[in-house]
Amino acid sequence: MDRRDFLRWVGVASGASVLAGCDLNRKSEKLIPYLVPPDDGTIPGEATFLATSCTECPANCGVTARVRDARPVKLEGLAGHPVNDGALCIRGQASLNRLYNVERIRGPQMKDASGKLAPTTWDNALPRVASAIKSGGDHALLSGRTSGSLAALMEDFSSRTGVRRLPEFEVFSYAAVREANRELFGQPVVPVAMPDAADVVITVGADVLETCGNPVAFARALARRRDRGGKFEWYHVEPHASMTGFKASQRVVVRPGTEAHLLAFLLHAVAGQRSLDSRTAAHVNRVPAVTADRAAEVTGIAREQIEHMSEALVNASNPLLLAGGVSVAHDGGLDVAHLAALLQSACGMNGRTLDFAAGADYSRTGSMADFDRLVQRLEAGQVGTLILFNVDPVGLVADDRLKNALSRAALLVGVGDMPNPTLDLCDIVLPLSHTLESWGDNEPAAGVLNVVQPALTPLFDTLSAGDILLRIMAEAGAAQDVTYQQYVADRWAREYGTGAEEMVKTGFVSRKPAAAAITLRDPDHRFTFDTTGGLEGGVLVLAPSVRWYDGRSEGLELLREIPDPLTSVSWDAWVSVGMETATALGVADQDEVEIRAAAWTTRLPVRRQPGLARDVFVVQRGAAAPPTGWSRVSGESGAYLAGVSVTPTGRRVRLPILSGSLGEEGRGIVPGHHPEHFSPHAEMMAVHGGAHSGEVTGHPDPKDTSFYPAPDYPKYRWAMAIDMEKCVGCSACVAACHVENNVPMTGREEHLKGREMSWIRLEQYYSEDGSQADFVPTMCQHCDYATCEPVCPVYATYHNNEGLNAQVYNRCVGTRYCSNNCPYKQRRFNWFAHNDRPHPLNLMVNPDVSLRGKGIMEKCTMCVQRIRKARDVAKDEKRDIREGDLTTACAQSCPGNAIVFGNLLDENSEVHKWAHSERSTRILEELGTSPGVFYLKKGNGHDA
Repeated sequence: MDRRDFLRWVGVASGASVLAGCDLNRKSEKLIPYLVPPDDGTIPGEATFLATSCTECPANCGVTARVRDARPVKLEGLAGHPVNDGALCIRGQASLNRLYNVERIRGPQMKDASGKLAPTTWDNALPRVASAIKSGGDHALLSGRTSGSLAALMEDFSSRTGVRRLPEFEVFSYAAVREANRELFGQPVVPVAMPDAADVVITVGADVLETCGNPVAFARALARRRDRGGKFEWYHVEPHASMTGFKASQRVVVRPGTEAHLLAFLLHAVAGQRSLDSRTAAHVNRVPAVTADRAAEVTGIAREQIEHMSEALVNASNPLLLAGGVSVAHDGGLDVAHLAALLQSACGMNGRTLDFAAGADYSRTGSMADFDRLVQRLEAGQVGTLILFNVDPVGLVADDRLKNALSRAALLVGVGDMPNPTLDLCDIVLPLSHTLESWGDNEPAAGVLNVVQPALTPLFDTLSAGDILLRIMAEAGAAQDVTYQQYVADRWAREYGTGAEEMVKTGFVSRKPAAAAITLRDPDHRFTFDTTGGLEGGVLVLAPSVRWYDGRSEGLELLREIPDPLTSVSWDAWVSVGMETATALGVADQDEVEIRAAAWTTRLPVRRQPGLARDVFVVQRGAAAPPTGWSRVSGESGAYLAGVSVTPTGRRVRLPILSGSLGEEGRGIVPGHHPEHFSPHAEMMAVHGGAHSGEVTGHPDPKDTSFYPAPDYPKYRWAMAIDMEKCVGCSACVAACHVENNVPMTGREEHLKGREMSWIRLEQYYSEDGSQADFVPTMCQHCDYATCEPVCPVYATYHNNEGLNAQVYNRCVGTRYCSNNCPYKQRRFNWFAHNDRPHPLNLMVNPDVSLRGKGIMEKCTMCVQRIRKARDVAKDEKRDIREGDLTTACAQSCPGNAIVFGNLLDENSEVHKWAHSERSTRILEELGTSPGVFYLKKGNGHDA
C-alpha cells in the first residue's frame, strides 16, 4: 500500500470514528463494514436496483427502486413490465414521499382513559384485538381493494377467526360498469382498453389519462398508436373540464346527466348501418329512440358534432368506446354504462379494442350500496369489533352519519400508515409499514403478479399488512406464529415452484390469461334516461384528481407542491368556475364564493377554468372534503350535486397560483402557434462541430449577431426533444425531477410569494374560447447562446463543451441577473436553506446530487449526474457514451414516451431524429438563443 492510499483509508476510518459519536439519526455501524466490500456485493457509493410494485393507487404498476446506502432514493417504472413498461405516474413518483413522510404513524396507539390516542406497544395492542375477536359477536373487516397473497390471507383470516370479511371499499369501484357487464354478459368485469388497436376512440366521462383504469398503460398505448401513424380520432365527452378532455382530438362538452341520450343516439345510428344478430337487435329495440335533434337539445352538443361522432363510429374499422368516471356516477349512471356496453358489443369491440380477459380483479370490491348496508348494521348495533384495514371511508365519503355509526361499534381497530379522519375515531391504531419496507405481491391485471419486496428495514415500529393479520391470528390461537414473508414464499413456491426465485429478480411474472367468452344474455334492463332531461340548476362536480386520485394521496407534501395541471393551483382547495359563469357572478380568481345545496354549504376561493360549461362548478377530490351526505347512486360514490346555488361572499382568499396567465396573450409561445414555427425548412438548426446547418428561414443566425464565438462541441451536444402530441400533461416529469434532483419543497407560504423551486414546470395555454388547451413542459433550454451567461458577474453560470448551461453553486452570489436575463424564466432563487429537513424526510435525498444552500440560483441540469455516471462506465469500457446509456429523470418517467434525451451529434440518436423532424421547432427561437430543447409541434396531419 502506498502512502496516498494509506492516508485515504486512515482518513475514512477517523471520520467514521468521529461520526459514530454524533447523533445523526442513523446507524453508525453501517460506516465501518463499508471499508471493505460487504458480503452482499454492494459497492459503497454504487446504486443497487430492486424490482417491486407501487401501491399508491389500485393500478399497482411495476417499479424499480434505486437504493443507495441501504435506502431507496428514487422510483422508476419497471422496464418490460406488461402494464406500465418503464413509465410511472405523478403519484407513483411521489410515493417515496409517503415512505419518508414526517406524519407517518411511528408505533401502535390505543385510547387512554381520557379518550385520546396514546402510544402503546404491539404486545399490548394485539392481545386486546385478539381478545375482542374471541369474545364472540358479529365482527367485521373492511379493507380497500386487495389482490394476490394479501387477498388470500384475508380470506384465511376471516375463515379462521370468524371475522366477517366485508366487500372491499373503493370510491372508484367501477360498480356501474361491472353491473352493466353482469346484466349483459353475466361477467361483472372491467375490461382493459386497447387504444393502440383503434382508429376511432370515444371516451365518455372516463378520465383515462388521470385516474380511470391504468392511466400510464393508456398513455403508453396511445403513444404506440400515434407512432404507427395513419388516421386516428379521439373524442372525449365530459360535463366538466379534465386533462383527458383537453388532450383528446376533440373535446365534447355534454350537459351533466345527459350522457345516456348521446349514447342512445349513437347506438341506434350503429344499428341502422350494421347488421346485428337477433339478440343484439332485441337489446337495441328496448333502448328508447333518440333523434339527432333530441340528443342535441338535451345534451347541449351541436347537432353537427353529434353527427360527426356518429359517422366516425359507424365508419371506423376498429372503434373503441368507454364510459366511466363522473359520467356513470349519477342517477342515470347505470344507463350510461349499459348503453356503452351495448355499443361495445354491437361494434364488435370485444377482443379487438377491448380485452375482457386481462382486466384487474374487482370481484371482491363492493359498491356504495354495500357500504350503506354496513352503516345500517353499525347504527343497529350489530357490529362488535370492526377492523378498518388501510382504508379511510370517513375522509373519502365525509358523512356525519358514518361518523356516528362507527361510534356504535364495540371496538374500532384502524390499520394505516398516516393519520386520517377514520383513524382518529379508532380505539386502537396499528401502524402499517410502507410497501418498500414489506414483502408481498399484487395483481395489476389478470395473469400478472407483481413482487413486493423491501428496499430497507422499517424506519419505525411498524408491521406489514400481512404480518398484522398473522400476528392477530396467532394471538387469537387461530394460526401458528409465522411471518408474512414466509407465508408469501410458501405460496409462491406452491404456485411457481423453482420459478419463484427468478420472479423475485424480475419483479413480476406474466401469464397470458385465457380468452374471455363474451355472449349477450337476454335483455332485461329497464332504461330510465328517456324520462329525464339532465340535472337542473347549478351543478357541482366532484372530480377525480390526477394528483390525489380519490383523495388518498392528498397528505403527500410533494403532490401539493406540484401545481394542478389544469389550473396551476398548488397547495390549496378551490372551486373551478367557467369563464362565462365567473362573469355572470362578478367574480375573479381568488374571490371567495359560498356554495349551497339543501342543508349543505361550503366556502371556497374561485379559480376560473377555461372550457368549463355555464353553471357547472368543479371541486377535485382531495382538494376539499366532499359534501356531507353526497349522493350515492348507481352503486358509485356520487359525482354530481344538482341544484346548487353559488354566491360571492365579498371576501378575497389568496391562492397559490403558479402561472401568470392561462393564455399566450398573442406571444405565440406554444410550439406550432406562431407563423415562424411553420417556416419551410429541411432541417432544424443543429450544431455539428461548431458549425450550424439547416438554419430556419427568416431567423437571424446567432453566430452573426453574438459577441461570442460559435460554440464548439467535439463529441457531445446534449439535447432534449419533446413531442407535443404524445405529452398528456400529467406532470409525472415534474415529480420525477423533484425526487431525482433534491428539488426543495418550499411550502404554501412561499408559493403565495411565487417562490416555488421546481426545475421543470407544465405551462397551460388555453385557446381564446377555452375549447382547446396545450400543456408545454418547460425547463432550462440549455441555449447555445444563453442570455444568462454573459450577465453573471462571477461566472457562476457558463457553457461547457457538451452544450450544457452549467451552474457552479459555490461561485454563485445570488445577484439574480441570470434570471432577469432569461427569456424562458427557468431559474430559481433559493431564499432559504431548504436542505434542513426533519426526520425522516432528511433521508429522501439523492446522494448523487448536492443540496443547494441559501442565496444561490439553481435550475435544470439535464440530470448531469447521470451523464457523469454514463461517462464513467464508458471510460471503464474504453468507449464513448452510446445511445441508450442514459436518459433524464423526466424522460424516463414519461407515460406518453413524449421526451427523448441524447447526443444531438449522433445522427442515429432519437433526439437527432426528432430535432430534424419536419414538426420540430423551438420556443422563442426568434430571439437567437439557439435552445437545446426541441419541440415537435402538433399539426401537419398529426392529431392532437
